[in-house]
Amino acid sequence: MSSTEIENARESSTEIKARSYHLDIFQHVNNARYLEFLEAARWEHFGVNNTFEKIISKNLSLAVVNINIDFISPAFVNDILLIKTKVISIGNSSVKVQQIISNKQSDKLIAKAMVTFVAFDPVKMQAHKISKELKEDIVK
Repeated sequence: MSSTEIENARESSTEIKARSYHLDIFQHVNNARYLEFLEAARWEHFGVNNTFEKIISKNLSLAVVNINIDFISPAFVNDILLIKTKVISIGNSSVKVQQIISNKQSDKLIAKAMVTFVAFDPVKMQAHKISKELKEDIVK
């Protein structure tokens, strides 16, 4: 499957405040919570241009098939986490999104993730080719 790297892709920023219920026994944000933070940032990123609605209107969905996360530094209660999200490549049926989490106050890198989606036809239960039009919507 060929993939096209996206130059000058739109980057969005999402802020999330770490709360006490995000913490683990060590009093830092539990690693599992970062998956939720990343998902919230992706919804915000793709919500700007109603991308998810456009995908759904074509009777498709984007299914996460892979997430790789590098945990760099801990985050603590009341830290403001800044999550930068951007599409870095699009293949025939896949989309790769890069996400970087940093502490807004200190600019310290907290985590970075690479998320791969596949355009999916939920009726046929199989991957679906991403049209040129939809590719343009995804990177806007």
